[in-house]
Amino acid sequence: MNSDRFIFAENLATVMRRSGVSPKELCEKASLNEAMLRKYLSGRNMPTAPMLKRIARALGVIIVPRVVG
Repeated sequence: MNSDRFIFAENLATVMRRSGVSPKELCEKASLNEAMLRKYLSGRNMPTAPMLKRIARALGVIIVPRVVG
């Protein structure tokens, strides 16, 4: 769903800002390509589950599943 991508993008940007992690730092810590990070931050793409775990670990946050129902 497109709105999920935009919600993720907003949340990712917020966590990065609050934790003081720059895009370059996040890419290095999560072994992430900068072009792909830009796609995540713009809402064009969503990370895979393994990549999401790496991003969360790099930012020092936990992933809380969203219950839909």
